Amino acid sequence: MKTIRIARLSLVVLLILVFAWTLPYYYWKAFDVSVRAPRVSYSPVTEQFLLLQPENKSVRYVDLHGKDYTREEYERLLPLANYRQLAATGQMPDSLRGVKLDLKVVALNNLFQRIMPADIGMPQIPLFPMIESKSGRVKLEMPDAFFRITDRMEFIDAATNTVNEDQTRLFTDTLAGRGFRFPAKQIAGNPTTRKAFDEGYFVVDAADRVFHIKMVRGKPFCRLTDIPATPQIIQMFIAETALREFYGIVITADNAVHLISYDNYRLVRLPLERYDHRTCALFIGGDLFFRTLTVQGDGWLETVVTDRAYAVKARYSDAWPTRDVAAAGHVAAALFPFAIHLEDADSAFVNLYTSAGSLHALWVIALSLIALLVSLRIRHRQVKDHVADLVLVAVSGIFGLLAVHMIPPPEE
Repeated sequence: MKTIRIARLSLVVLLILVFAWTLPYYYWKAFDVSVRAPRVSYSPVTEQFLLLQPENKSVRYVDLHGKDYTREEYERLLPLANYRQLAATGQMPDSLRGVKLDLKVVALNNLFQRIMPADIGMPQIPLFPMIESKSGRVKLEMPDAFFRITDRMEFIDAATNTVNEDQTRLFTDTLAGRGFRFPAKQIAGNPTTRKAFDEGYFVVDAADRVFHIKMVRGKPFCRLTDIPATPQIIQMFIAETALREFYGIVITADNAVHLISYDNYRLVRLPLERYDHRTCALFIGGDLFFRTLTVQGDGWLETVVTDRAYAVKARYSDAWPTRDVAAAGHVAAALFPFAIHLEDADSAFVNLYTSAGSLHALWVIALSLIALLVSLRIRHRQVKDHVADLVLVAVSGIFGLLAVHMIPPPEE
């Protein structure tokens, strides 16, 4: 009988965990509250912020003074971002802010980079293509061998799965001659041929120094940069853009965001005050005159506008109610003392994530305990024989109440 009781309690606990996953999941399927953030832009025409605000199934174009615009008026106030549409309709201005506009120059200077929390710490397959950066061809080509950096820089032929010893020796000797300490702690690059040119990889060695490594006409290029080892580099994102203003982005442990400048790898710190790489999305936009930096968290955003030297010109912040503060959120926080999720907004991986309810869940737990006691009394059961059930309900509330009734004790 003792074994049966243990088995029954194990099934009850398992069922509680299943309820903690499924009930909140289907609750939010039924009562989810859609929350969409506004899109913030900065007009080079008026030097004012413009908002694209989602409203029900439509959008509203408005400035900070509450003035509404049509879509066409909104686009004309952002001519650099909408140059294709304006040029096609003959509405593109010839000059702006005293600068004659050339559509090729406008396109060259438009940039956009996005970094999401799920991008941070993304596991990598430890094999990287070393693309020839100066092959003489119009398009970049994917190489036959992929490299990894362990106790040496090893090139492996993809077709035969054998080590190319000549290329391995050439690159390993070059890195060692430049003072590289094996193995590599972090390798950051943009391993695709869908780009105009290739800048290779930025690699953190065992001594926390950052090296720039690429292939130039079949020969290794390896240069020690002045990128500091402290604060710790959390992640580097490399993105070759035709403007060649920066190699990429460095995020450090103190949540600082830097650009790796083409000016001798000089770091340019972005003026962001609220960025947290674990929970915030980062959007970096730019045009011929300004840079627009937006940090977006859960229910808020902050946008910073800078000049081309990243000196702050204007700031804007906004906040909006999240689903947790809506009526459905309050009910969920009270009804479910905790919840188990397989997905998380800040991660790209399926895992077991948990969230806690509010203190109001204590009332639901109390009601669940009362309901169990009433049930025991109706069935003429002794409370002392159901202490384990009471404990489970006291911990899990409605989940436990449902579980102990779905799997009754053996004497029933």
